[in-house]
Amino acid sequence: TPAPEAASSTHKGIMQRHATQMEALRRQCDQDEKMLLEKHQKAFEMRRLSYIEMMDTALGNLKLDQEKQMRWLKDHSRARTEALRSKQLGDFFSPVLHVTLGRGNVHVCQGFYELSPIHTRGWQPVYRKYKSRYFLYLSKQCWWISTESNMLMRQPRGLLHSGAVRLNDSPARPERATNWKVVGSGKKWESIDLKLDDLKEPKAEFVVVSMAGTELLRKSFQLHETVVTVKTTLSRTLKSSWNRPADFIRLCLGSQALSNAKELGRLTIGAGTPLQAVLIPINCKHCMVSLEKQWYPCCRCSNCHQYLCLECGARCRECDYCMANICNECAMDCDHLCCRCCAEESEYSEEDDGEFYY
Repeated sequence: TPAPEAASSTHKGIMQRHATQMEALRRQCDQDEKMLLEKHQKAFEMRRLSYIEMMDTALGNLKLDQEKQMRWLKDHSRARTEALRSKQLGDFFSPVLHVTLGRGNVHVCQGFYELSPIHTRGWQPVYRKYKSRYFLYLSKQCWWISTESNMLMRQPRGLLHSGAVRLNDSPARPERATNWKVVGSGKKWESIDLKLDDLKEPKAEFVVVSMAGTELLRKSFQLHETVVTVKTTLSRTLKSSWNRPADFIRLCLGSQALSNAKELGRLTIGAGTPLQAVLIPINCKHCMVSLEKQWYPCCRCSNCHQYLCLECGARCRECDYCMANICNECAMDCDHLCCRCCAEESEYSEEDDGEFYY
């Protein structure tokens, strides 16, 4: 049996070790609790910032939607007001005027002018050149053709102006104005023969002639229609004599070739000035044989859109997917696919990380 003093010292040693272990465990628990609290605080802060960012994004989208709706309402109300105003002013003023300069003159102010209900004040109408920056307005008893800034201030300044007109209680009509003058050489006013034609509707008659001057087409078109509409109509009208698609007809105004997307209302054309039709020769892409009388039913490449004769078309390839005709040169460039299928394949390849499954 150990002595009481030895037993007491052993018990104290055990208690001290236990106390040291408990203190170390307590410090470890405090440290773990602190780390866990910091971790939760960081996660909470990240969620809070994420929610704030989401709310800011939602608020920004809401403001954009509100601005978009307000713009739509403003445009809609403006269009409705303009339509009602146009209907009211249509009983007194001409809806469209055709400005023509005589003696074969070509000027930027020449063309079609539409009635502008927004800028019209009382009995003094304002006309705007079709989708252009030039306006026809009345200032100090003279009609002027000038820019929008001068029109808004009704400044007697511009490129063209008429003589003094007599104003009374009746509506002012620009087609009655005379003694027109234009800025000539040396920046001096020169007299010019200007004619204003009253068009009852927003459409005009266009004449197409051949290179020899033979009239090929005479028809009225809306001002918003494009040149390709005239070419298609001409192709259908003269199909029996020309037998030519619209892609191989080029329309010119003077020495300027007109693009297919150009609207007819934006042409600087005078009254009676015809459009000239130029025929583009149709030849086989490979053997260059003329296809003037047999372009249909010849083969046409879906990629380059060029025609081939029946003999060369028989050697064309077909698209691996849609079976469209492709010439040999285009087939080598696009791996025997047409442009549409090649674009779809590229799109699918990007989505599938380079793997395409058909």
